[in-house]
Amino acid sequence: MIKLNYYGIFFFVVILIFFSCERESHEPESIIGRQVLFYMIADNNLDYFAVNDINEMEQGFAESDTSNCEVLVFIDRGTNGKPSHPYLMKIVPDTTALIKSEILKVYPETNSANSQNLQRVLSDMESLTEKHYRSKGLVLWSHGNAWLPPETSLYSDRDKIVDTTAVKKIKSFGLDEDFSTSDHKEMDIVEMADALSPYHFDYILFDACFMGTIEVAYQLKNVCDYMISSPTEVLSAGFPYNRIMPDLLSSNFDPIRVARQKHEFYSGQKGILNSSSVSVVKTSKLDELARFYKTELSTKMGNIDIGTEDVAYNKYNLQQFDRLKAEFLFDMYDFTEKVCKSEKQLSLLSQFKRIWNETIIYEAHTAFIFGTLPLKNCNGLSIYLAQDYESRVNINEYYKKFKWYEDSRMDNVFSCL
Repeated sequence: MIKLNYYGIFFFVVILIFFSCERESHEPESIIGRQVLFYMIADNNLDYFAVNDINEMEQGFAESDTSNCEVLVFIDRGTNGKPSHPYLMKIVPDTTALIKSEILKVYPETNSANSQNLQRVLSDMESLTEKHYRSKGLVLWSHGNAWLPPETSLYSDRDKIVDTTAVKKIKSFGLDEDFSTSDHKEMDIVEMADALSPYHFDYILFDACFMGTIEVAYQLKNVCDYMISSPTEVLSAGFPYNRIMPDLLSSNFDPIRVARQKHEFYSGQKGILNSSSVSVVKTSKLDELARFYKTELSTKMGNIDIGTEDVAYNKYNLQQFDRLKAEFLFDMYDFTEKVCKSEKQLSLLSQFKRIWNETIIYEAHTAFIFGTLPLKNCNGLSIYLAQDYESRVNINEYYKKFKWYEDSRMDNVFSCL
């Protein structure tokens, strides 16, 4: 007959309960669902539109299956021309004109365009939630202007601009504007990618101008499966969140459906509101695109000068994406297609088109942006084509920071790099 040690059993049960409680209190429940974080830098002239978009999120959330999903919004506002404390909120379903979402955390006034702040908010997103979501989405909302260094003027040596105060500034991503000092702060794309590197998202959606570039997409290729963005300006009203929220939260997420709904909404508008361009990049295919440029284009074409007027791919014939035609943002497909046709590399062109169609899986655009910029050859992504201006020396050097430059060997194509 076995003799029971009741004291030993009691001690074992107590230890078991202790560790069970300890694990439960520190490890969120793991569920199949989706969590979406909106990172909104509205400490600038977009504050009004940010509030409207949050209201649309609540409306769209009310139309969604919210049983296994969560939407968190970090917003840094510029209320009445003065900085206000940023805060993190949890979106709740609501169809009224009021904002009813729950504030989870208030932050001290800070530069929200600092990548360290982005990383801190992402950490809070995980620590403040009660569940561990296996699928995550990230929406980056603010001003934006591709990858260029902060405060780089958006015009080239060729442009003759009388009123220099009207010249738009490159802002990379985000604009945290301190109204008391007129100081402008932007987030460096390389630093953004580093801040996001511990995470992986099903998608990153840029609700910001000009972020549909190969340089940005390639820098972020390891932190998301899809990138939804625009190579052109984006209307201040942004994406129609009351329409796309159910798709952003769907367990069967389809990035093409999100992009298509955005385009269909704006293509149905009149006047300057009939302005839209949007594309979806499948990031797993970007490595093959880089290899094509490195092993095919750069080796078989030699140095390319887009300033040569007697070739089809000169800069005056190429699609640009800013209204000043500042020679920073050229359509990537348009350039490559014209180079290959001009050099009669038809087999090369066929190879490029296959890779492109597998990488940019959706693209749509209206005929014009703001009624002034025609989109005759818009294909979804822009690319920087380096030129030998004196004013571009520092820009060209800065460009070498990007993974796209390193992996595509664009210096073999443009001698000034």
